[in-house]
Amino acid sequence: MLSISLSSKASALASSLRVFIPLEYGVGGYGSHSVLLPNSSLVSGTLTLSGLTNPSTKYYSPFLFTVYDGSNNAIAISAPTDSSKTYSFKLSCSLPCQTCTTATHCLSCYTAISWIPEVYLSTSSNTCVDRCADGTYLTNGQCKPCDPSCKTCLTYGTAYSDGSPTTCLSCSSSKLLLSNQCYSSCPLGYYANNLVCSACMSNCLTCTSRNQCASCQAPLAYYSQQCLSVCPGGSVYYLNISNSQTYCVGCPSNCQLCTSSSTPTCTSCSANYYLSGGACVASCPGGLLPNLTNVCVACQCNTCSMTSYNCTSCSGSKSLFQRQCLLQCPTGYYSASNLCAACSSNCAQCTSSTRCLYCYLPYLLSNQSGSSLCVSSCPPSTIASIGATFSY
Repeated sequence: MLSISLSSKASALASSLRVFIPLEYGVGGYGSHSVLLPNSSLVSGTLTLSGLTNPSTKYYSPFLFTVYDGSNNAIAISAPTDSSKTYSFKLSCSLPCQTCTTATHCLSCYTAISWIPEVYLSTSSNTCVDRCADGTYLTNGQCKPCDPSCKTCLTYGTAYSDGSPTTCLSCSSSKLLLSNQCYSSCPLGYYANNLVCSACMSNCLTCTSRNQCASCQAPLAYYSQQCLSVCPGGSVYYLNISNSQTYCVGCPSNCQLCTSSSTPTCTSCSANYYLSGGACVASCPGGLLPNLTNVCVACQCNTCSMTSYNCTSCSGSKSLFQRQCLLQCPTGYYSASNLCAACSSNCAQCTSSTRCLYCYLPYLLSNQSGSSLCVSSCPPSTIASIGATFSY
């Protein structure tokens, strides 16, 4: 009778015991036979075999016993002696390794044994662990490193199913996390916030913090860290050609109003400044003079003084009247040598100082000695004409 002692761990792991029995079948002739014993034959870690004898010759080999698990992996091999009928087994791998290259270099682990909590193979250390460490994820019973872009990733799925190497939970110090992905820099609409990309405020294209915009989504314009649909007074929409973003930029110095362009152009100026070529200047250049709206223009007359509308003389068909050059002199005046001269007293319209055409009421037009004048009563030997024309 032979007794084979198994450790409690080896007994629990073993699903069968295969016994290799050496046989003698002639002088110097030997063979072997294996007997497969089910796990149910193992009682309290001890297997008892009866009716077996060692070979009769001196050249016998001791019985060799091997324990296999349910996957037909040899987990223990006997260390027999020829003087003892009790065989002790030594596990080929250190538990909880199921297969290994050396006692401590695991290739697989036991996963369904209640007293072994370590059920996952860590491929980075080739050991069996009870949970995957940070920076690794579970796949097919193994803990493997996360994608290089992740510092940590989704270790487990639902109910401890496989995780994901590319579903990042944190990033390395040089990367930024957004929607389980790691970026070298945050995309548009986000800003770096403690190694995480956080969303900018609404309508913000780029920002330095949640409430501090740096540029805006079209068609809004950037102004003072905000995105506006209408720029405040004194500012304009200004297209920044370098990045095609719209900004509210204040009008140039001394400019009251301006228009949009790559370089804002003034349309009106502050007090005591004059508009010239889209800019506001303290004095008009190059012989130009300010007009009534403070725009620098050429003199509107033959000659001017101080302003473009302060005429001192006129040319052509225009006549000077109250520092203006007019095509037609006003009522009570006539044109003479490009000047508007006053008609004679009480004359409403005339062609010269002595040729009145119409008189103001109640005056009467009197034609005498080649002149036409306005009188209060008709001279002797004349009467008022019924069809006379008067001016009111």
